[in-house]
Parts: sequence; structure tokens; C-alpha cells
Amino acid sequence: MNEKQESSRHRWCRDALRLGRLAYDLIRLNWYTRGFFPHDVEPTADNLGDLMKATKEFGADLGIAHDGDADRMMVVDDKGRFVSGDKLMVIFAQAVRAKEVITTIDASMAVDETGFSVTRTKVGDTHVSEELRKRGDFGGEPSGSWIFPSISLCPDGIYAAAQIVSIASQQKLSLLVDKIPSYPLLRGSIGSEGIVMSKLEQRLRAIKPLSVSTLDGIKLTFEDGWLLIRLSGTEPKIRVTAEAKSKARVRQLYNSGIKAIQECVNTGEAR
Repeated sequence: MNEKQESSRHRWCRDALRLGRLAYDLIRLNWYTRGFFPHDVEPTADNLGDLMKATKEFGADLGIAHDGDADRMMVVDDKGRFVSGDKLMVIFAQAVRAKEVITTIDASMAVDETGFSVTRTKVGDTHVSEELRKRGDFGGEPSGSWIFPSISLCPDGIYAAAQIVSIASQQKLSLLVDKIPSYPLLRGSIGSEGIVMSKLEQRLRAIKPLSVSTLDGIKLTFEDGWLLIRLSGTEPKIRVTAEAKSKARVRQLYNSGIKAIQECVNTGEAR
């Protein structure tokens, strides 16, 4: 470990201790310093059942979860419900009185409906950070990366945790969560072997969207929802994400994306 890394580690430890002192009554779950996690390190709803249960049973104001290095942070509200990254983004943006929010192309359309000017980037917090160099009051992505440019251009899970504690001390988190629109969303993936995205785009355009963006993969926007198909940056897969204003419509959009991919492969158009 070099001097810079050592300094950063010590600063993180100090920040973690300070965060502990912010809460009047802090209940620790899986508070290990040896790198052991009893479940997957991703702070997702599927992995945080123990936190949701404990937050409700103890009558806590909120529950906080980090990933392995604490650059990301997600939250459980006072009712024991996992708060989606899209809703948490809106809560933070409202708290800092942001006028322009920078987020990724896969963030919910609910972000656009809460009064901000929204600029979208490719998926990845580094792209959000780069755009925040040019504009914006707050940025983040639904996976739990929160960037407060007045403090830093890096995702800071410890600072974000302190912010959400402050917010929850003024108003019940569940009330803030319930004020934000919520739409059905589906995420999945399919093997990408042999796929040529330009061929896939031609087939997807036949669905007749209102607009098509190729900022990061292919995003089709419709009057009542959207469909995003993009190559994974870490696995040989195509990520498929759909959001719409009804469960029936989101399933229709998602299935249309999967079908288009499969048809490209089956007809040989993908090669």
C-alpha cells in the first residue's frame, strides 16, 4: 500500500467513525473490518433482507448499506422498504436544491418528472463525474453512486450516508419516498455471442419508437415507457432494461427486446 492509499484508508476510517457519531442510536449489522460479507456485496434489494427486517423490527428511522469499499450507498426507509436508486437520487437532488441533475441513460423516467433539468450519460459513475465537470448540481446512478460536486467529483458513500441521516432527521423517509412516481421496471440479460448492434438497431426500429438514442447501446423511447439494450462491459451478455407506466406494457417492451435479439441470432442477421 503506497502513501496515498494509506492516507485514503485512514481518512475513510475517520469518516466512518464520524458517521457513527451522527446517529443517536446506531445499530450495526455485518460491521466487519476483515472483508467478510455474509451475502453478496452489492447493496441491492435481493441482498439486504436482513437490513430491511432489522430496520422495521427496531423501529429505526432508516437503514444504510454500502458495497465493499463504501463508495456506493443504498437505503432502507422507516417502513423497512428498500428505496430504489432512482428515488434516492430524487431525494438527494431535492435536498441540495439541484436545478440540473446528471445521471445515466438507464435511470428511471421518474427523475425527469420531478422538476429537474436532466442530462444523461453512458452507464458508469465515471461518465457522470466527467459531465459534472461541465454542468450540474448533483449526479449519480441508480446502482448507488452519489456525487456531490460541491464536495467532490468522486462517488462518496460515506458523505451520502451522512446526508441521508440529516434528511431523515427532518422528515420521515417513507413520506419522501411515497411522493416520488414509481413505474414498473424489468432488468435482465441474454448472451451476446455474434451480435452486431447495428443490425439489432435496424430490427428494433421496426417497433416504431418516438425516438432512438445510441449514446450507450440502443435506447428506444415511447410515449409510455422506454427500452434499453446495451452490451455489458463486464460479461459476454446484452443487458435488457425496460420501464413503463403499467406492468403489462413493461413486460411487452422487455419481451420485444428479447425477441429482437433472438430473431437476429436465429436469422443470421447478427453475424
